[in-house]
Amino acid sequence: MVNLARRLIPIAVCLALGVVPGAARADFEAGWRAYEQGDFGAALAAWRPLAEAGDVRAQFNIGTLYDQGKGVERDAKQAIAWWTRAAEKNFVMAQYNLANSYIGGEGVAQDYGAAIKWLRRASDAGFARSQYALGKLYSYGLGVPKDQTKAFEYFVKAAQRGSLRAQYNLGKMFRDGIGAEQSHEEAVKWYRMAAVKGYAKAQASLAIRYARGEGVEQDLVQALVWLSRAAVQGLARAVEYRGVLLARMTPAQIATAEKQARGGK
Repeated sequence: MVNLARRLIPIAVCLALGVVPGAARADFEAGWRAYEQGDFGAALAAWRPLAEAGDVRAQFNIGTLYDQGKGVERDAKQAIAWWTRAAEKNFVMAQYNLANSYIGGEGVAQDYGAAIKWLRRASDAGFARSQYALGKLYSYGLGVPKDQTKAFEYFVKAAQRGSLRAQYNLGKMFRDGIGAEQSHEEAVKWYRMAAVKGYAKAQASLAIRYARGEGVEQDLVQALVWLSRAAVQGLARAVEYRGVLLARMTPAQIATAEKQARGGK
């Protein structure tokens, strides 16, 4: 089952967004400084007048304070109410969090139709997280007919905007020929895109391609490099495969791979 619920965007992401005049900006930043210092009550006090006046960033942040129970008693319904106000004004982060709440049924009855509505609005505005989420819903057939071609299209949109999860999922779809014609070379391309940014699952999948010579020339050294990088992040299958691969390699190959995995040439 797809697990999108509770993958919410935190307050911190919101700071640099929007352009507001003098006093309002100062009040918003005062709330941010209070939040950073752990004084959530002061943050709420600074943001509430702005939110009541229609500042979507403040509305989003107050919703997040209620969702997290910081400075106030946790109240999912209040979080939904504040996120809805910001979402209706096309604030994509609020639309995304609201959609996830509808998927998880937190603070509101579970409603995939409502979730998809908000995800589509944010996706149409170019918000990668919503594009990725729509891809997953189409992939699993939740709230929409199952459609791997549609899933692929949304993953491409999100991947092109830098979503590592979308890049990884495209690698899998090309590997298996799901939603697109099978291409091991394309799978390697998308796995690599996420792997070089540190996404452990993509690193492990890229390593397997090197170990098998699938979509790329077989190279056990490179396979061990990428498995080692994924294993350091605690990915269980990378740890397991790494042990299997070590048994196939010479001491010289292992030494070279370990040096490269640490950043050496």
